[in-house]
Amino acid sequence: MNEMEDLEKIDLLRRRAHLSYEEARRLLAEHNNDVVEALVALEKQDRLSRPQAETAGEIIAGLEKLWRASRRTRFRLRQDDKTIVELPVAAGLVGALLAPEVAVLGAVAALFSRCTMEVIRPAQEG
Repeated sequence: MNEMEDLEKIDLLRRRAHLSYEEARRLLAEHNNDVVEALVALEKQDRLSRPQAETAGEIIAGLEKLWRASRRTRFRLRQDDKTIVELPVAAGLVGALLAPEVAVLGAVAALFSRCTMEVIRPAQEG
């Protein structure tokens, strides 16, 4: 095997597990220059990095998806068979952020008045 192939394998291990050059080279040597075996060993030690959003655009897209889901998911407060409040989770979150004291007081009052809190998720599409 040539030095360029070794360097590519070392770089791959460094990216996946945030290793130093020395650690990556040692790990490859321990596993007979087999990258897959080295990655399996790292995985068993829970040292592989997890996939993360790489760009601000991906983060924003994830937040938008979460926001859309929170608008479809509903929160319902019931006492016996009577629905007292039903609103999108997004509205409840915004309200809780704007007036956290009121949200806490409302939750405590609902618990003491033996209300049931339900979260209703829409049916999965596809």
